Parts: sequence; C-alpha cells; structure tokens
Amino acid sequence: MAFHAMSQPAGSAVGPENVERFRGASRRRTLVINRPAAEVRSASVIALQNGAVIVPHPFYSDAPQRIEWDIAGFCRNPVPVLQRGEGHMEASSPVAVRSGEAVWQPGRDLAQMVPCRQCKECLKVRAWRWGEAAKREFNLSEAAGCRTHFGTLTFRPEVRYLLLTAARSRLDREGICLEALPPKEQFAELHHETGHLVTNFLKDLRNGRLKSKVKPARFRYLLTVEPHSDWFPHYHVLLHEVDPLKPLRNAGLETLWKDHGFCKFRVARSTNACLYAAKYLSKVSFARVRASVNYGEAINGVRTIDPLNTLTF
Repeated sequence: MAFHAMSQPAGSAVGPENVERFRGASRRRTLVINRPAAEVRSASVIALQNGAVIVPHPFYSDAPQRIEWDIAGFCRNPVPVLQRGEGHMEASSPVAVRSGEAVWQPGRDLAQMVPCRQCKECLKVRAWRWGEAAKREFNLSEAAGCRTHFGTLTFRPEVRYLLLTAARSRLDREGICLEALPPKEQFAELHHETGHLVTNFLKDLRNGRLKSKVKPARFRYLLTVEPHSDWFPHYHVLLHEVDPLKPLRNAGLETLWKDHGFCKFRVARSTNACLYAAKYLSKVSFARVRASVNYGEAINGVRTIDPLNTLTF
C-alpha cells in the first residue's frame, strides 16, 4: 500500500512552509544512498509528478540536478534521505545511438524528507492505514456472505518457559545474555521464537488437521504483535473468511491453539473490531504486524488477488 494518511498528502512541494524542514535536515545526519543515475532519474520523474521541485545549484550550473521532495507529512522528526545518482557516459541513449558516440549523462540528487515511523503522529498514521485496510477486508468478506473472526492468542506458563529457554540458548551460543538486552530487543528475540508457532497455527487453519477433525478453511488475516508488561509477546488476529463453503469454526480455532496456550475468538459484527486490532500499532513503534499479501487492496470493491497468497513469518 502506498504511504498516505487521512488529510495528509503523499508528497508536497518544497514551498515556504516546508523549506525549513530541508534547512533543518542539513543540521541532522542524512542517510545517503548511492544508486545508478538511471534509477534516480526514474524516481525523480515520479517525485516531480507528485509535488517535488527542482532546486538549482547556487553557484555551478553544471552541478548535479537536485530535486527536493517532502513526503514526511505530519511527522515530528522527519528523516533526511539523499539518493545520489552519479553522472556517467552512456552509449544506449537515443542521442548516443544517433551520433554513434557515448554522451555524458549528468548526475541527479533526489533529496527526500521521509517519516521517522517512531513519533506519535507516525504511529497514528500506521494504525489508521492498517485499520482502513482491515475495514476494507471486513466489507469484502461480508459482501461474499462470509464472516470475520477477531481473537487474541497468548501462551501458557510452561510454554513461555520453553520459549524463554530456547531464546536464551540461542543467544548464549552467540555470547549474548537475553536479560542484558534492552526491553525492545528482548521483545524482538522472543517474537523470533514465538512467531513460528503462530505461523504453524495459520497453516493448520488453512490446510486442516485430520487428527483434530479441523477442516481446511480459506481466509485472509491481519496479525498484530504486542508485548505484555513483562515484554513477552501476545497476538491479536483478524481472520476474514473468503469462501462460504470453507468457513472457520471457533472449535477448530481453539483446538489448534490449545497446545500453546489460551485463545478467545468471536465473530466481528462491525468494523469496530478492525479498528480495535489496529489501535495496538499506535501504542509502541516496535509493535509488529503481519498480513496477507496486498491486504486491504481492491478495485471497485472486488478483490484483485488470490486470497490464498499470503505472507508467513
């Protein structure tokens, strides 16, 4: 999905209201990315079509062309990024082909102000984006005569102990102590251990489990990961049915997760559940999200992708 927010333009020109952001960028550390000039030119065309401006060099007319594009929106701490395309001799351009000689292609710099993804405003945008996508998936599922299930996945104490032990053992082999890491990194390491259990849970839902008498189901999902007060992960999940003939059953959901811990699912009656699942993404910047490929994207209310083509982790 393209980055945009409610009442927030995808890109804005560097006018009087934005020039101070670029001036401030010169006082902050700029991320410089060296790319082929052709790639920077292609990106510059898109930028100019969406509000970027060409800034001439104050002293040298033959200096690399500089384009400035502010796509940070309402971000409090925008990050300056400079994509630098070096000038080079090119023999494949139309002019070079006609003349039979390579011609000089000047360099081009694309300076961008991008969102930091850490401040309060960026987190609100993130939650809004996923909330709107979930609402679209809810409406598509409902239009197909299907249901959306909302639930929470947690782990039993003995499972938590085993996962903690696995994380400690893995880090000990690298000479790292789990408890010595900052809380955010502890959460990331524990999520590394718990993630495969959730992936297997989704695979079992999709493929079915004969021994447990759980039939295969077709669905799309949104999964958000949030830490408990002790930084151990737990999961909030939206499951959107896409085939009335292959629905999800609450008994099947509980059966497939009971080996790991506790879960509570209910059928969502409105889009409020979608906003509830997405709001966790506005709390902390390190909350994780996983979703089906092209989640929430549709044209004229019709899904344009294979509903079984999903991402796992």
